[in-house]
Amino acid sequence: MNRPFNMPDEFVEGFMKAGESLWRSLGWAPKGDRNGADPGPALNSSGLAQLQADHMMRLYKLTEHVLKSAAGVQSEAGIEPARGDRRFNATEWRDNATYSLLKQCYLLNARYCVDFVEALDLDEKEKHRLRFFTRQLVEAMSPTNFLATNPDVIKLATDSEGQSLKAGLDNLMADLGRGSLTITDEEAFEVGKDVAASRGAVVFENELFQLIQYEPATEQGRPGRC
Repeated sequence: MNRPFNMPDEFVEGFMKAGESLWRSLGWAPKGDRNGADPGPALNSSGLAQLQADHMMRLYKLTEHVLKSAAGVQSEAGIEPARGDRRFNATEWRDNATYSLLKQCYLLNARYCVDFVEALDLDEKEKHRLRFFTRQLVEAMSPTNFLATNPDVIKLATDSEGQSLKAGLDNLMADLGRGSLTITDEEAFEVGKDVAASRGAVVFENELFQLIQYEPATEQGRPGRC
């Protein structure tokens, strides 16, 4: 399958396996399942009902909070991002009623998705994979990732008279032409000057990382690891 960008095969394979795990957990074996057996639902109906009930209760409290705030009545604080989450630092996410509601609806639905995965009775390896890809999807759908729903981006575009949007579009077109996504200026570094070019070898590796030991380039140098 041709992909528009150089997406790692491991990522694609992991995503597909995570989807299969989710379908099995709901009691629907994917078409062409090698095992050919229906493993049965890993999440019983009472567990799903409880998740939905909790979600509806939070949604009700959010609605109540929004209505009271609109009427100028003090109410219990709504849903807030986790500590350390800087995506919603702009004051608009707190002071603007529309942005505040958008933020809280996103956080509420994100929590439901995460709780749903955690409630599944899956093998730990499969749950870890499903947890990872669910988090990728949840974070990709954040309103901060879209122009129309990100007050920081809108303000920057206004202050720069649209130049920030033009720069972003230029970068996108360059990536499309290159066939890969970049997060740095690839022409800003020169091998041997800004980027080390020492010989190295993998001295340890596991599923998470590779440890590379580089040879010293001079007699006074010491081996480096990365």
